[in-house]
Amino acid sequence: MNQQIKSIVWLRADLRIYDNPALYAAAHEGACLVVYTLCREQWDAHDVSHAKQNLIARQLACLATELERLNIPLWVEDCGYFSKVPHRLEQVCKELGAAQVFCNLEYELNERRLTQAVRDRCAKNQIELRTFHDQCAIAPGQILNKQGQMYRVFTSFRKSYEANIDALARQIWPAPPAQPATGIANRLESLSGIEEASALETLWPAGEDEAHDRLGRFIEHKLTLYR
Repeated sequence: MNQQIKSIVWLRADLRIYDNPALYAAAHEGACLVVYTLCREQWDAHDVSHAKQNLIARQLACLATELERLNIPLWVEDCGYFSKVPHRLEQVCKELGAAQVFCNLEYELNERRLTQAVRDRCAKNQIELRTFHDQCAIAPGQILNKQGQMYRVFTSFRKSYEANIDALARQIWPAPPAQPATGIANRLESLSGIEEASALETLWPAGEDEAHDRLGRFIEHKLTLYR
């Protein structure tokens, strides 16, 4: 018997389990399921390279393995364009009986519009959308001048940023705890249509461990040389 899913976590550019505030918050409120809305036609319209598409597909495969250790299923839903995402998320919520959607905010124009469209669709269906900041140490709009406006001079902005980093920086989150088995299988079939290339795997390895290793090497060997 499947465990009742209380919420879904809608991932976009945040394909990780560590320091993922939306995933962490959802997992602490009960059984959750992760959804990635695949928009290949949107990618093509914005000339997203085959190399990036390939990396995203491999990253999702790695993420599925990491989530499986936590008993959190991953569904990759083929939507085509952003415009179809709100309806697809609504369908997933209804299929699972989930009453909440958790996601991390994205700040680009199309992505902000998409978030609002999802918020509107959720509101019409009595589904709560809960959003979190994760891409920046300090959420956009927090560093303002004495008139409450955005800085126009970088040096003044930098000084204010450095003065407020301890007070305003967001928390760093651990990986969420494992949840009881849900009995729900992954849905990864939509990834099968993305072009594979072994050379890309060598140039851009996927997975959180690889990202952490590269960051560690940068800090150890190159950070002091980086202006």
